[in-house]
Amino acid sequence: MATTKQKRKPLPRNQAEQLVAGDLSNLSDKFLFCRDLRHNWHVESNFHDAGFEVEGDGVTQAVERIIVCRNCGTRRTDVSVVVERPNLAPRMEKLSTAYKYPKGYLMHRGQIPRDIGVSQLVRYETLRRVLAETSAS
Repeated sequence: MATTKQKRKPLPRNQAEQLVAGDLSNLSDKFLFCRDLRHNWHVESNFHDAGFEVEGDGVTQAVERIIVCRNCGTRRTDVSVVVERPNLAPRMEKLSTAYKYPKGYLMHRGQIPRDIGVSQLVRYETLRRVLAETSAS
């Protein structure tokens, strides 16, 4: 069955212009790049014992992995459990993910409505910067 993309209410022009003129225009190019094309992760610390026990049917171990974006330095810590049950294939289930962002990466809370596609505004700001560089050349 095909899935349909959830429609988002369009952001009023004045709010979009404030966002682009404010938070997005103040983002560095590397932060804007990661918001547009997503992070370029590399493993800093591969799966290792998370240092705590988790109770559950078939849970044998809690593990942690730390990855870091090569571009902007955002750090992500994933905690998972290994589940091994008799006669079933072993698997891992993610328990949590935590992010630590570099200073200046996060935009101001409360200024961005949840019902808009911020990624569309990020791509718009990227295009605006490319066009500005092109016209300056």
